[in-house]
Amino acid sequence: MGRMAAMLIRVRSTAMLVAVLAAFTPSLCLASHDNSGWSDRFGHPGFNSLVFAAVEFDGTLIVGGRFTHGGGIPAGNLARWDGTSWTDLGGGVNGEVYALTVHDGALYVGGKFTAAGGVPASNIARWDGASWSALGSGADGTFSRVYALVSQGS
Repeated sequence: MGRMAAMLIRVRSTAMLVAVLAAFTPSLCLASHDNSGWSDRFGHPGFNSLVFAAVEFDGTLIVGGRFTHGGGIPAGNLARWDGTSWTDLGGGVNGEVYALTVHDGALYVGGKFTAAGGVPASNIARWDGASWSALGSGADGTFSRVYALVSQGS
């Protein structure tokens, strides 16, 4: 079946952003292990491992996955593309990112991690553009990973 990834679908008529679970092969990722097929418009080098999710946030492209470097810079599984270069996003998370969504002006990150930017967060966290916060006690126990996120409304 392969690995699982979050595929983002935007439904413009209802202002809903839905993350859907999908099986994938490396050819469907933004980057592969050897960066073959990486688009020049996103800078070189690409990522040193897999990108599982992407979303637009605050006029930039945010990508998440399982990588430690993106576009030649250290990035803890999260990176931001501003149209010119890649940058780290708030120190990233200490594990894999499978899902991204935006709701009420904040970025929500789901995956398998215990901290976001050094702030304890159990597999789901919120980035407000300046700092990280956990969502309550997070998703732990039976729900040891977050593979999909849904945002409805504003």
